[in-house]
Amino acid sequence: MANPIMVASGTFGYAREMAGLVDLDRLGGIVPKTITWNPREGNPPPRTVETAAGMLNSIGLDNDGVEAFIERFPDAEQPNRPGVQMPAFHHRTGNGDGVSLVNIGVGPANAKTITDHVAVLRPDTMMMIGHCGGLRNHQALGDFVLATSYLRADHVLDEILPTSVPIIPNHLLNSFLLDALVRHDVPYRLGIVHTTDNRNWELNQGPTLAAMRAARSVAVDMESATIATNGFRYRIPNATLLCVSDKPLHASPKQADSALAFYEASKRVHLDLALECIDRVRRDFPGGLPNNDIRAPDEPLFGAETPPARP
Repeated sequence: MANPIMVASGTFGYAREMAGLVDLDRLGGIVPKTITWNPREGNPPPRTVETAAGMLNSIGLDNDGVEAFIERFPDAEQPNRPGVQMPAFHHRTGNGDGVSLVNIGVGPANAKTITDHVAVLRPDTMMMIGHCGGLRNHQALGDFVLATSYLRADHVLDEILPTSVPIIPNHLLNSFLLDALVRHDVPYRLGIVHTTDNRNWELNQGPTLAAMRAARSVAVDMESATIATNGFRYRIPNATLLCVSDKPLHASPKQADSALAFYEASKRVHLDLALECIDRVRRDFPGGLPNNDIRAPDEPLFGAETPPARP
């Protein structure tokens, strides 16, 4: 990839919707809404139901099919048969600044798999840009959340990296993102993001809600902590900027007409905030962000030769 910026699943449509607003060539990759081999209309409305315990949704994966991406990049490499899980599409260019699209679906297992593979490319930074559930009463749909730490309830990396190991975003990336949020004068909160592996946690809120309250979490999702933890494992500076798409504790569905207009408008600046952060990294740290704070005290720089043993 030409750079580590990829839009998160569902936030960017199929790229064509944003072509007039964002220079797509500046992206390292596009992670679209779910793409099936054939088009799907999704479930008939109503698709969301409010209950005493939260909100149920059954969207039905409405999408245009993979042809929508192929129309945008007709020469993209693609699977040679239908039915491939997590299909990848690669638009190659001669100077290596093309676009790769991977349908990761939802959840921490997929987030781990993708970041395992992305880490091999040794990106200068890794940034999660996606949706979350807002947990505070005064948050609104479309508000931003800048993660300061994570509550790891995703469980996919517990055996590799104990949950007792603190995982925090890179302070420089967070500083640059915070500057961008202030400069754009958009509503945001800083705080802890709770990442869960249970998509239906609202149906049995007790343990999860207790953990959220104890940590004073401001948002919940299913991927951020996984990506950050793998970033820590692979010594890749990382950060998380989320956008509130629903409020599971306050029965606020994504389709509410009063909030949808603001949410749609906020999507337009979401990617700009991240790209401004990356532009500043390029300008202030052309050799890459300092990574001494994510290496062990006795760990050498990547690529450094082992010094000869003293006689």
